[in-house]
Amino acid sequence: MPNSSYADIYQTLKARIDGGQWQAGTTLPSENELCTEFGVSRNTVRRALELLIDEALIIRKPGIGSSVAARPGKRPGVPVIGLDLGTALERLPFYNRLLQTGTQEACARYGARLCLFNKEAMTEEAMESLSGFISVSTDPRQFPLLRNFVRSGKPVTVINRIPVQPELSWLSVDYEAEAAEMVGYALDMGLRRVAILGSCPGGEGFALRTVGWKKAFLERDLTPPAELMLESGKAFQESEMQQFLAEQRPEAIFVTAGEFMNFLLVAGMRLNSCFFDDVLVMCFDDFSELEAWRSIPIAFIQMPLREMAEAAVRHIVEYPGHPQPLHRIMKSRFVFNAGCLALNRKRGK
Repeated sequence: MPNSSYADIYQTLKARIDGGQWQAGTTLPSENELCTEFGVSRNTVRRALELLIDEALIIRKPGIGSSVAARPGKRPGVPVIGLDLGTALERLPFYNRLLQTGTQEACARYGARLCLFNKEAMTEEAMESLSGFISVSTDPRQFPLLRNFVRSGKPVTVINRIPVQPELSWLSVDYEAEAAEMVGYALDMGLRRVAILGSCPGGEGFALRTVGWKKAFLERDLTPPAELMLESGKAFQESEMQQFLAEQRPEAIFVTAGEFMNFLLVAGMRLNSCFFDDVLVMCFDDFSELEAWRSIPIAFIQMPLREMAEAAVRHIVEYPGHPQPLHRIMKSRFVFNAGCLALNRKRGK
């Protein structure tokens, strides 16, 4: 299993323990041996081992290594919650970390156990022992499995998506309204050339961020500038991005998702080292922990991922007494860094 993610390694090692291949007291292979087996770095192996330690499946002895912990009999009534982070696991590590940490903290608070899943591990057999499931996936092929899980009497909560299946619970932000509010902030600063990177058609999911961009213009009796739309396929191409920035010279840029940000940074800097000095960047993802974006004017949305995780876990724990789907729109926070505030002052707003 070369180039595995830490979640893959966690699932594989957990299966060896749960399946009896490694009995209590068995010493695990060394970190170096696991790195060789899975073709990954030591940090990736350590993250997988930390998850096993969090679940009390293994113990770590300094100078000796890790071994399988003695396991008591299965405790009745302890909820076991599955978590699938979807593509966020590989492409959006900041998003994944916040959501996973929030879910782990909530499970500890409510006395539940957490099991991480990837799409290959999501089978009816693997999910049979779960009390509930939390998903961030947008893969429509998973929804029949999730619906069957709900029909078996167990809840599924989808995070930051609003699925069409009414029996699935969901917790989400209002993509359209929050995109319109953020773009409206730039327009109210007097900026008129507000571009959108990662636009896509339609009225569902991520496309609602494009709808919100247009709505901000229309609410101010302005025409949404079609020439300032760079569709998602081209936003992943640095050359297309650089050409777009050079030709359109936007005053502000609304980025619909975090995965486009690095392409924007590289394209802008290659175009002109001072490109971002007077350009406001706005993103629908949280970039508070990324150093590269602290030196330019940027506003971003902090989605309430920890709060969503806490609500999802609580719903699963309380589900036997309240077996109704949970449907809730939650509010994000807007964050403006120092560069953004300086640009605001420069424009006299």
